[in-house]
Amino acid sequence: MLRVTASGRVRLRIVDAGGRAVRTLLDESNLRGSAGAQHLFVWDGRTDAGAEARPGMYLAVLEGGGRRATRLIPFLR
Repeated sequence: MLRVTASGRVRLRIVDAGGRAVRTLLDESNLRGSAGAQHLFVWDGRTDAGAEARPGMYLAVLEGGGRRATRLIPFLR
């Protein structure tokens, strides 16, 4: 689980092993009242362009409230 504990801009991206952005799941400039709230995001294995991502290891990167958290995501077909 990734958490943001302060209101403000929040961004959740999937990046590949080289650090390149594959998909942006959330990019909100202001989530007032959402600090500490739980949200579920599901990555469907597609890129921002709609193509299927290659199998491999990816990172979910959550940035917000001046913090950054990452989680490893294995993607298999």
